[in-house]
This record gives sequence, C-alpha cells and structure tokens, in this order.
Amino acid sequence: MDKLTDDPYIGIAIVHVVDFRLQCSPSGSYQDPQYGTLDKAKFQFIGERPRGANGFDEDFMRTYSLLSNIQNLGAKSQYRKDMLNENTIRFAKNIFEKRDVPVPDSPTSVKCAVYLEDLENPREAPSVSTLATKMDTEMAHWPIKEDYINDLEGIKANYKAVPLRVYDTNDTFVEPANVNKLLHNALVEVHFTLHHTYLPKSTPPHDSFRTNIKQILILDSGKQKENVYRSDPHAGPIRMHHSPPPTKLPPPKKMRMDESRGELKE
Repeated sequence: MDKLTDDPYIGIAIVHVVDFRLQCSPSGSYQDPQYGTLDKAKFQFIGERPRGANGFDEDFMRTYSLLSNIQNLGAKSQYRKDMLNENTIRFAKNIFEKRDVPVPDSPTSVKCAVYLEDLENPREAPSVSTLATKMDTEMAHWPIKEDYINDLEGIKANYKAVPLRVYDTNDTFVEPANVNKLLHNALVEVHFTLHHTYLPKSTPPHDSFRTNIKQILILDSGKQKENVYRSDPHAGPIRMHHSPPPTKLPPPKKMRMDESRGELKE
C-alpha cells in the first residue's frame, strides 16, 4: 500500500512476454470445469528479462530483486508461490467480477441445458427491484470460445467481464479477442498492484503472491513466427533457401616444410 494515500501502490515493470502460460484470450486460464469454474478464470502471462532492450534488462533484474525482498518481508511460511520463478514474473488478473446487482439471464446458446428439478421445483422469481433491467454489452457479446458458451451463460446473471486494458504501439485499445496474439513475444510496460494471501490450512501452509494487472502498454510488437509446414501438403514440398555455394572454389593452400623446425607452413 502507498503510505501517503493508503491506496494500492502501482508498480511498473518492462518485461518480455514469453509463450509459456500466455493465457490472455477471453477464456484466460479456464480449461475445464474439473479444474475450476469459469467465474474464477484469470488473464495471465509470464514476463522475463528483456535482453538488450535499451537497458531495460538491468531494470528488470532490479524489479525482480525488489519483488523478492517484498515476498521475504511479507511471507509467513517458507513456501512462496504464484509470482516469481527463476527470474520470471507471473502477471494475472481476474476476468470476471461479481455484480453488485444481478441481471436477468439471457441465454443465447441452443445448447443450454434445462434440468428436470428446476421444472418440478420452480424458484420464486426475484423482484424487479433487485435486478438490473438489461445485460451489459460487454458480457452479452463476450467473444469466448464456442466450447465454453454454456459455461458463460451460467454466470452472466451474477458476473461481468472486465477486459484487460491493453494498448498497442499507437495507444489504441486492443479488443479482447486480439490480446493473446499481440502480446506474444512482445516487449510491454505492465502497471500492477501486489496482493498477498497466507493460506495456513493448505498442505503445506504457503503464501500466495500475485501481481494484479492494471494496464499493459505494448512497446514493441513481437515477431510472429509462421510455420511453413502448415501449408497444404498437396501443394508440393517446402524448399528452404540456403546460402548458395560460391561459383568458384578457391585453390587449395600450398604447404611447405620448414626443415629447421620440423613444422608445416603455408
């Protein structure tokens, strides 16, 4: 916390976004209900040292060292998880926030399930005063994968989607569906707050530290590597362009013996 204002302290780090655990799509870290519900899904990515990027590589190591010291000062156990690992920093943010006032659910998927117990024991409809009148546009059109549409429908009434504040090199807002692609291999400026939770009932007890993403500014877009072998196999073989051999080979060097030293010389 900022001692002067009692507000969360805003940190800033310049990092290189790596491929490992880059999960900033509209579904984030969500994969399957057995591993956690959709309302708990997070945007997350791993930042590493930006080597040779205008001196930011040294700044990164200072930032990493500072965060490590904060962990050591605040931890209540010897196990510290979720934020630092081998000179990398994990950044994360919840995708969905709990609504203050529920809104009427508005399923759009034809696959939405109807349960027999709900038909046999209908619940009382909530009063109009406790409901918002309209689903917000962001949640109504959240561009999640088709596989997760039904899961999204199940939380719409009580949760809202909060997009990442991501801006490209022209300071233009990046739409949620494009964030993962643009962050890949990019150099970014991350604004974040720190959050610490001690979990004494875990086995073993441990401390969880997290850098909560507030804003991401893309400083340099990563170069997307294309896999040439994804083209149509019927189109023919892939020809790789190697450096051509010289048109004329140089003559071999003549060797002579230095009899006084017993050595070969050119």
